[in-house]
Amino acid sequence: MIVSYLILTLVLNASHWISDIGHFNSFGSMVATICFLMFVGTLVQMKTVRDRYEKKMELKQKRFEQRQMEQYMNKIQGLYLELKGFRHDFGNIITSLNLAIEEENIEDIKRIQRDVLEECYGQLQKEEYTGFDLGNIRDSALRSILSRGWIYAEEMGVKLTFETEDIIEKVPMRLLDLVRTVGILVNNAIEAAKMSQEKEVQIAVFNMPNGVHLIIKNSISDEPINWNRLYEKGFSTKGDRRGMGLAIVKDLIGEYAAIFLETELINGRFTQSLVIGEKGI
Repeated sequence: MIVSYLILTLVLNASHWISDIGHFNSFGSMVATICFLMFVGTLVQMKTVRDRYEKKMELKQKRFEQRQMEQYMNKIQGLYLELKGFRHDFGNIITSLNLAIEEENIEDIKRIQRDVLEECYGQLQKEEYTGFDLGNIRDSALRSILSRGWIYAEEMGVKLTFETEDIIEKVPMRLLDLVRTVGILVNNAIEAAKMSQEKEVQIAVFNMPNGVHLIIKNSISDEPINWNRLYEKGFSTKGDRRGMGLAIVKDLIGEYAAIFLETELINGRFTQSLVIGEKGI
C-alpha cells in the first residue's frame, strides 16, 4: 500500500506540473487521466492476483489438513485395534485369575499379579493411549499442525505429550500465518529434543479472556544457547543451513499488534510461550 500511495502521488504531481504549462494543459489532463486509470487497473489486478493466491493457498492448506487428519485417524484406529485385542487378552487373564482364586493357588495369583497385571497396567499407560487427545481443538488448522507434530515426533523418536482442558475454537490469526508459526515452533522443539538425552516435548493450549495461549517446552542438549542470536537469520542450534525458522516466526508475528512470543529456559526446558490475542488480526 505504501508503494501504491507513492506511485499515485507521483502521477498526480506529474499531471499537475504538466497542466501548469499552457499548451500542455489539455494534454496533461489526458495523460493524468490515462495514468490514473492504469494505476487503478494495476491495483485491481494486484488485488485479484493476491485473492487468487490466498484462495489457492487456503485450498492447499485444507487438502494438507485432510491428509494430516487421515494419518491421525489411521493412528487412532490402530490404537483402537490394539486396545480391542488387549481387551480380549485381558478377559483370558481374568479367567486365569478366577481359576487360581477358586483353587486358592496363592503362587499363581502372585505370578499373575506380578507378571501379567503389572505389565498390562504398563501397557495402558503408554503415551500413545494417554498423552495426545485433540478432541478439544476445534480449529482445524491448529489441529492439523498438532497432529502432524505428533506423527513427526514418533518418527524422530521423541516423546510428545499434549495438554488442554479448554475447548479451543477459532484461533485469532490468519490461517497461513498460524500454520507457519506454530509449525515452525513445534518442529524446532521436536528436532531440538531429539538431540537431548530425555527426548521430550510438552505442548499445552489454553483459552485466555481475549485469545489463545500456546506453550511449547522441549528438553535440550548440554550445548549452551546463544540467546542474543536466537532470532537471527541463518543462526541455528541444530546445525548448518537450518537457521531460518525462528527468524521467519519473528517476521510473521511482527505483523500483528496483539501476538507475542516469549522464549525462556525454565527448569532445564526450552520454553516458547505464544500469546495470540483477538486483536491480533
